[in-house]
Order: sequence, then C-alpha cells, then structure tokens
Amino acid sequence: MKNKKKYNSLQKIQKRDGRVVPFDAKHILQAVFRAMGASKEGNEGDAESVMYKVLDALIVLRKERKEKIFIPH
Repeated sequence: MKNKKKYNSLQKIQKRDGRVVPFDAKHILQAVFRAMGASKEGNEGDAESVMYKVLDALIVLRKERKEKIFIPH
C-alpha cells in the first residue's frame, strides 16, 4: 500500500450479517478487480487506483462523523 500509515485508522469493518471483522484493504482490491474482469474493463492497476479512492473516501467519512470508534459498514 502506498501510504499505509494514512489508513491505519481503518481497523474493523461491519459485514452485512452484522459481524465486525478486521479490516483488510485487499478485499476491496479483489472485489474491484473481479468486477472489472466481469465487465472486461480495467486491469489490476486500475483496480488498485479505485481501492485507494475507496480508502480515501472512508477516511473522509470517518473525519466527518467524528466518532471515537469508526466501524464502516
């Protein structure tokens, strides 16, 4: 990851079934890459770029909410 420190605050995420699990940005990368493959558009570099945009959006959301414990879902 390019600036890992920037994303250290993203430690947990809530799954659709309600479970809270450790956050792993690689899951976002894999999901985006699979979607790009299904649509026959983009490559792994493009998927990584989208992943960083998602991570940046989560950081902005965390700052806007001003919660001590931020768990995106």
